[in-house]
Amino acid sequence: MTAAPRILIVCTGNLCRSPLAEALLRRGLAAEHVPAEVSSAGLAAPLDASPDRRLRRVAGDLGVEVDDHRSRPTSVRDLRAADLILTMTNEQTAQVLTLDPSAAGRVVTLRAAAWRAGVVGGQAMPFAEWVRRLAGDATSSEAARPDPAFDIPDPVGGPLRGYRVMGDEVASLVRTLVTRWSGR
Repeated sequence: MTAAPRILIVCTGNLCRSPLAEALLRRGLAAEHVPAEVSSAGLAAPLDASPDRRLRRVAGDLGVEVDDHRSRPTSVRDLRAADLILTMTNEQTAQVLTLDPSAAGRVVTLRAAAWRAGVVGGQAMPFAEWVRRLAGDATSSEAARPDPAFDIPDPVGGPLRGYRVMGDEVASLVRTLVTRWSGR
């Protein structure tokens, strides 16, 4: 029996986008009976901070709980242990590659991964092949010419509507990934 794939979701502070994506992805994959270990971390995360009330409200509206989440910094160990690393921006993808060049071929923005999943999804394939199709070709092309269209803006410190826009987008992207990973 092979181990469940390890998916790491990375943003800046691990207080908003990545914990929400983690909770949504964990719930979605579990509902489809797709085994995976899902975690999140931040490239500039404070240690052990709680998400603010606006994120907790948006998460609750989306049907997930993030009240117990505590932020944690990304480590090279985390990056090397992950089979797939999803970031929120191209800049974060570049930072991941600076921290761990061996992450090339396993790191991609969430938005780019969902777009690629929509193109290649619905086919049964081993997880390693799935990662290659989502992230394998992405790393070099995104590093060469980063496309801000693949970035999910950080709403931290802004109004509730910014959190709602981010939350709805992350939920939609995660739904696409889950649907395609589960073979639909």
